[in-house]
Amino acid sequence: MALVEQPRTIILNEVSFSEEEIKELKKHYSELDMAIFDKAKVRAEAILQKGLTSGAIVCMKPEVGDQVTLHLSQDGRKLLNKV
Repeated sequence: MALVEQPRTIILNEVSFSEEEIKELKKHYSELDMAIFDKAKVRAEAILQKGLTSGAIVCMKPEVGDQVTLHLSQDGRKLLNKV
């Protein structure tokens, strides 16, 4: 029998996150549960899109202009604490 190593994944609301993706998301939220992003960056970064889709990240109030503030949800905080 051969030992097969599989990467660890965590599923949040039917969206699967690898350990590397969680670490990447953690970089954006290393100090606070909120971060300000350019809207273009949010549209371009797959990890931010994945966070929004899963509910790990929420937009409490859409901003006018080029920036938006995204907050970690309670589930998002739990997800980041898994790694």
